Amino acid sequence: MKSKIKIEELIGILIGGVFFYIWAFVILIAGFGNIKYISDWTIAGMLPFFLIAGHYLIAGNTIEKIKKIDDKVSIKSLLVGFFLWLIVTIILSLAKTETNFYVVLAGGYFIMLVIYSYLRSRIVESDRYKSFTATYAALSLGILWCLYNILTGN
Repeated sequence: MKSKIKIEELIGILIGGVFFYIWAFVILIAGFGNIKYISDWTIAGMLPFFLIAGHYLIAGNTIEKIKKIDDKVSIKSLLVGFFLWLIVTIILSLAKTETNFYVVLAGGYFIMLVIYSYLRSRIVESDRYKSFTATYAALSLGILWCLYNILTGN
C-alpha cells in the first residue's frame, strides 16, 4: 500500500528550507564566510538536515511510524556525517589544500549517504520504510549536482 504525501509533510520541508536560509545567513553574517571549505560545508552540508528536520518536526504527529523512524535515522546520520566531514574540511583548510568546491560538497554528501545507508540497514525489516526516502533523494541530488558541476568545469 502506497502512502500519500500529506500537506503537513510538504509544509515541514518548506519550513526546513526557510530555516536553512536563516542558518546560511547567520553563518555569513557571523564572519565564517571567509574560511575556505569550512564555510562552504557548514552552509551546504546542513541543507539535507534542515529539510528532514523540518519534515519531522511539522509532520511528526501525522505521519506513520515507519516514516517517523526513518526521519529519526536520517537526522542522526546527517548530523554524524556533517560533523565527520567538518573535521575533514578543517584539515583541508589548515593544510591549505586546493580542492574544487564541488568535490568537497560531493564528498560530504557521499559520507552522509554511506552513514544513512548503514544506519538504515540496522533497522528491523518490519520498521523499515520500503520506498525511496527523502534523505536518499536529497543526498543523491546533492551528489549529482556536484558531479554535474565538476564535469562541466563550473
